[in-house]
Amino acid sequence: MSLGFFMDVEVELFGFQDGAEGFVQYDGVSVDAEGHPTGNRIFLMVAGGMGSGKTVGGAFRTVRYLLEHPGAQIMIVAPTYPMIIRATLPTLFWALDKAGLQRNIHYDYTDTRKELTLPFNGSRAWVVTTEHPDDLRGPTIAAFWMDEPRGSPEYAFQLLQGRLRQQGYPLQGWLTTTPAGKRNWMFKYFFPEDYAFLEGEALGEKGQDEYKAYRALTKDNPFGGVQLHQSLLRSYGSERSPLARQELFGEFIVIEGAVYPDWNSSYHVKDVATWPTTQAGRKCGLVVAGVDFGFENPFAIEVEGYDSETKTRYVLDEYCKSHIEPDDQARICLWLQRRHNIDTFYCDATNPTMIRHLRSWGVRAVRAKNRKGTQADPTFGIGAVTAALNSKGREGIQGLYVNPKCKHLALQMESYTEDAPKENREKPEEPRGHHYDACDAFRYAETGLLRHIGHNARRGVRFVDVRYG
Repeated sequence: MSLGFFMDVEVELFGFQDGAEGFVQYDGVSVDAEGHPTGNRIFLMVAGGMGSGKTVGGAFRTVRYLLEHPGAQIMIVAPTYPMIIRATLPTLFWALDKAGLQRNIHYDYTDTRKELTLPFNGSRAWVVTTEHPDDLRGPTIAAFWMDEPRGSPEYAFQLLQGRLRQQGYPLQGWLTTTPAGKRNWMFKYFFPEDYAFLEGEALGEKGQDEYKAYRALTKDNPFGGVQLHQSLLRSYGSERSPLARQELFGEFIVIEGAVYPDWNSSYHVKDVATWPTTQAGRKCGLVVAGVDFGFENPFAIEVEGYDSETKTRYVLDEYCKSHIEPDDQARICLWLQRRHNIDTFYCDATNPTMIRHLRSWGVRAVRAKNRKGTQADPTFGIGAVTAALNSKGREGIQGLYVNPKCKHLALQMESYTEDAPKENREKPEEPRGHHYDACDAFRYAETGLLRHIGHNARRGVRFVDVRYG
């Protein structure tokens, strides 16, 4: 890729950096077919593991913008000056060198003003921190680069957006970071649908602005990434551990206080065509469902099947929606019962009236075990689900598969966290349950499934194959 308009210099890009749709070269809808600015803004984010090349990508994109847009003014931002001095600026100078630009010849950098200029075309960049966000007010800029914005406040991002007003230039902002969890402000802007689902808070209309996210894995960096990945894996334990998923794979997850830290969407959620039961031509021998009643909070159902031959669990289907009337709840249960040949619905025991109502409609509904317990105790809810997440089938195959259409369960499992302990008090045993209705329904289904497995194992009864839909 050529970064200079006045000299033909090739720069080696890889992975997320490379190609017309890659992070370094993507210009989105901010320019028309003739290359003229359209007035639309684009915001790009790289969520990457440590050493994945994300900061290098940000530096290359910055150099490219300064070269291709004479007279442009941009801001380069990081959380603190030590981070700027030790990481952001050295990488930027390295990228300038790779583009064939020499300091004090092709560009100048004034440390006292933290200002980089290209005298031959009039472009300039100010290097600032977000330690005092209001200092970002004032300048009119065409673009900005936020390096490691996980350590910067949302207010800084909003202020920078407001500075994008230099007329005649494509207005852009790019972010390069290791993720900091799904409750970080970046997740809200670049994954708005998932954020609205988890937090119940929708963003305003984005108009014609474009937001595009990239993933960068540590091991995909051809310049030492594999070795760094293996080294850090010794500290993180396994590729499925929360820290590895965040720090090596660039995933937005919830780490602190997670009720189910062993949940991993990329591992547990698999296309039905890849399920071993499907490949072997068998069907689930037992199907149960968990039900969490609600009206203002969602009414949730999780359908779980079990194959006794492979000792493998499958989350087959789900329903999760608010403001469903009791009769409609019964109709939905009856429809799922017929579709999946569900043996038993294990229902929230705190609502015996609804359990009786379901029975009156012909739904095979019983009370579920409501006690949550702890991760270490598999005889109760949370421990039973934890054991299922880590279970292995026969011959060591994966023991739990989740249908991709069960999106509510997948998202809630990632974000289900315990309440923070009060000062000078022990952490409470039970996690909070607000907005985790699908998780509760799955917990009821799993504890109910264990009843069947234990009962039939004692009797020596083989399950009858049924269609799982």
